[in-house]
This record gives sequence, structure tokens and C-alpha cells, in this order.
Amino acid sequence: MIRNPAYNAVGTIDCELDHPVYGWIPFTAAPDDSDEGGRVIHQLLIDGQFGEIAPYVEPEPMPLTLEQIQALRRAAYVAESDPIKNEADYDALVNGTEPDYTAWIAAVEAIKARYPLPA
Repeated sequence: MIRNPAYNAVGTIDCELDHPVYGWIPFTAAPDDSDEGGRVIHQLLIDGQFGEIAPYVEPEPMPLTLEQIQALRRAAYVAESDPIKNEADYDALVNGTEPDYTAWIAAVEAIKARYPLPA
């Protein structure tokens, strides 16, 4: 017996098989399965022997944790904004002027907007 057939992200069919020892177990049926039994199950599913095959549904993305967002921000600061600040500091030092942090502040704000902290 087979139940709950549904296409997955790669186009094969996920379902559940009623195993004589373990009960209902997950199974993925593919037309190119190395086992003939798997190919037969796939064809039976395609032929509608176990009901309609549900379409693939993209899962909802998991929200990022505070720690993940902070890590993304830190990596972006190092790669994107820190070089701008370092250049402004260097130029100011060489020219004997105050550093112009306009571009650096804009980069930091863009990073914060891209990776907003959870409320």
C-alpha cells in the first residue's frame, strides 16, 4: 500500500510505503531508481494507482536567528564597509585632513537595511 504521493523539489515523488515490519515509512520513487522495484513503484504512481500526485510546494523559509543576522552583518562589514573606512582614514592621514566617512556611513546603513535585526 502507498499513500500521500507528492512531487518533491527535484521532480521525483515522495510517498509513504506500508512496510510489513516497520509500518509506514517514507520513500522516494524515481524513474531511474537502481532497484527495479523502485522504478515499478514510480510507474504505478505516475499511472495513478495510488491517487493523484500532489504538486511540489516550496517550504516557507526559516527566519534567521539574531545570532545569524549578526554574523551576516559582521561579515558584510568586514567585506564591504571596513575597506571604505580604512581608505578614508588613510586618505585623511596622508592629506593631513579629517576623514570623510560619508561613503562608509552609507555602506553601514545599507548593510543594516539588508540584514535588519528582529523586533
